[in-house]
Amino acid sequence: MKPIGVRLRGVRRSLRALTIWHPYGRAYVNLRWWQQLVRGALIPTEIGKERSSSRAISLIVTCDLELDPPWEGGSWDQRGLRGVIEGLPRLLNLLEAREIRGTFFTEALLARLSPDSVLEVARRGHEVGCHGLAHESYGGSYRIDETIPRPPTLQGRREKEATLRKAKEMLEELVGVPIRSFRAPFLHIDAESSAAVANAGFLVDSSLQNHLFGYLSAPTHRDPGKPLARSRDAVPRLIEVPVSVDPRPRLRSHHPYGSVERGPRTRSVLERIIAASAGVAPTLVLLVHPWEFVEGFPSPFGQMRGTARVERFEQFLDVVGEIAPVRSIPMGTIASEWEQSRCHLHADPV
Repeated sequence: MKPIGVRLRGVRRSLRALTIWHPYGRAYVNLRWWQQLVRGALIPTEIGKERSSSRAISLIVTCDLELDPPWEGGSWDQRGLRGVIEGLPRLLNLLEAREIRGTFFTEALLARLSPDSVLEVARRGHEVGCHGLAHESYGGSYRIDETIPRPPTLQGRREKEATLRKAKEMLEELVGVPIRSFRAPFLHIDAESSAAVANAGFLVDSSLQNHLFGYLSAPTHRDPGKPLARSRDAVPRLIEVPVSVDPRPRLRSHHPYGSVERGPRTRSVLERIIAASAGVAPTLVLLVHPWEFVEGFPSPFGQMRGTARVERFEQFLDVVGEIAPVRSIPMGTIASEWEQSRCHLHADPV
């Protein structure tokens, strides 16, 4: 059992997470959001084997490829490369052994400081996406935790768009292919920033969390600036593919699903949220960071690092594979497929 002090710190962090300013804070007081969560929670877990096994899951493994976070008194101007040097090779080998091709949302500053690492990601067949220029905020000024300083904040659409174009060009110059996918640092993005992302030439955004919608992570033309808006409310240009599983990892970031664990509970939860995606092909988006795979890497969010993180990651992949056939696909590819086959704005629905 965890010491009382550790448990109390966890409670304080959880309470702070509920009160922190967030670009989508208005979603939590929206009745439609709660209705979606309740609807998802009430979906029966007893799903027939024929139904679950016949629906292939599109698995999108994503990595926020960035410099080490400035925890415990550090600053955004003084960040190291330990995660890239020690953790990235371990993650790449794991994905290669599993024959998984994912998307690495890359900080442009890292591409300048460690170009060989980014080129190795591309060489192994992964998509290189954009994670901003230097982990700046696209959701306003905020502090996500007392151990992490406030990130640099951009002001106005013009500055945001110029920064995004610069980051995109730096990455494209290095890897030699168009960069089509974007993820905002901290998964924070507001309406003004989502417009800047679209204007900068990106096809897909993966900056939202699926708890905003109450289902898995099906691609959609929802406006990232208005997470509860429907396609008929506006005609945004970005395809949104929300994140399903965060670094701990967890099945949905908030209620009603908790941590991934060994055993039938994880399987039951996955079956439930796959059933919640009725009418669309199940799409599961995982999010990791390179520093998670470094032994003993300091973190205020738990001790699951290095070998323990690898084991939990592989356990999760095993459970997913037991439930249904899995196809691994990069973010940009599935967005293109969805746009051509299902998007009523660009193609005839199937």
